[in-house]
Amino acid sequence: MGPEDTSQRLEELCRKAAAGEALNPAETAQLLEIAERLQRKAAHLRRLGEDLDRRLIAAEESLSLSAARRAGGIFRDARDRLRTLFARPRAKPIVRGAVEKREFQTARGPYVAFYDSLGTPLPEAFERLARRIGEDGPDLVYGDEAAEVSGRRPVDPVLRPDWSPELLAACMYMGRFLAISRRALDRTGSFDGLYSLARQAAASGARIGRLPEILYCAPPSGVETGAESQPLESGPLASLIICSRSGALLARCLRGIARHTRYRTFECIVVAHRGFDDARLDAAASRFQARRTSYSGPFHFARMCNQGAREARGEFLVFVNDDVTPLSPDWLGFLAAHALRREIGATGAKLLYPSGAIQHAGVAIGIVDGAGHPGRGTLGRPWWPWLDFTRDVSAVTGACLAIRAAVFREAGGFSEDFPVNYNDVDLCLRLRRAGYRVVIEPRALLRHDECRSRPGRTTARERELFYDLWGGQIEAGDPFYHPALAVDREDLALAD
Repeated sequence: MGPEDTSQRLEELCRKAAAGEALNPAETAQLLEIAERLQRKAAHLRRLGEDLDRRLIAAEESLSLSAARRAGGIFRDARDRLRTLFARPRAKPIVRGAVEKREFQTARGPYVAFYDSLGTPLPEAFERLARRIGEDGPDLVYGDEAAEVSGRRPVDPVLRPDWSPELLAACMYMGRFLAISRRALDRTGSFDGLYSLARQAAASGARIGRLPEILYCAPPSGVETGAESQPLESGPLASLIICSRSGALLARCLRGIARHTRYRTFECIVVAHRGFDDARLDAAASRFQARRTSYSGPFHFARMCNQGAREARGEFLVFVNDDVTPLSPDWLGFLAAHALRREIGATGAKLLYPSGAIQHAGVAIGIVDGAGHPGRGTLGRPWWPWLDFTRDVSAVTGACLAIRAAVFREAGGFSEDFPVNYNDVDLCLRLRRAGYRVVIEPRALLRHDECRSRPGRTTARERELFYDLWGGQIEAGDPFYHPALAVDREDLALAD
């Protein structure tokens, strides 16, 4: 904000305060920021021995003298208005053990902040919270944390994605410092720690907002986890759809599925790409009792998958690349447990390279060529410890994607405008737009020899179409990623 903008905004806030109108949280925070800026500059000039009026005028040349005087007069009022957002004391440290409502019923202010007693909020945490609350008034706000902040760089930070119901069920990813509205707090009962409080608030319908800034400092600590969901061992028929033109890859894939799948109610449908390795494709399909449908023409992943889906008899579909092999016998049971939930549109698996490094643990939009795999090629990052937890994501890869057959038909299947790339991401984004959630289940674990079964590069035409369709979301950034992470690479490096 330049001097002229500052002057105009301060005049507006002064007029509003003089008229007796209440300032909202965003205005209070902005007024506080302006006033503190003036005081910092005034303190510097005070050391030069100038008087108060000349200090304020020199600090912001475009401010009128009357506005400058009023700024000094209402500075204390601005700070008081900010503090009334939160209960007094400004935040309540809590430790293990039940917290009864009577312990904070006498607190004043529309928001109460709680934090773990092992650490402390940053001095500016409450001003940052006030600005975030002023944006859309969420009922519960959480942010990032670090061991300490040295200069402008956090030490051992832990960054957090936006609101993820699935991740909250898996662990207390929101951290050790929360601000919650009194109306949301009134809907909760007694709680045993912040995880209990967050889950109760979410269950009661609280609107939850993330503030992607450091709010709290404490020694590094493990993440409190919730009760683990269990895989299904039996259930409705699953149709596994495998597109292939390599008899060797297909045989290895089908063998792995046969040997390492505990969920036994499934059929395999092979979409055989003719003209390459027909005899061995047919032999592999026959050996493992897979049904076949033939496809001829240039490689077209979306069209081949749609063809296989039309042949499927299962209640849910699982698209599996032929260069994928299961590493856990419960992989299909975990996918089934999510795919059969009404609110879930698509579920993806965690895929590893043969080296053990991550190939896929969810897709983020707005990174690299419009969409990328955060964590690809790494074993994880300490500042982003969520890759091993079930969580909401914007999209999952079609190399192993589960979806109810009815939902797949409702969505219109894979868009055949994307022959090779982006078809899986486009499908997931359309599902999310329709109100479904997309989930990654890392306990469904498979190995992926990426690009053994299809080209490994994006084309300009597909990339341009993807940007045309989803440019708004790409520009806005992925809610399940973080603005402090690099967008020009996939290894979860911190942005410069």
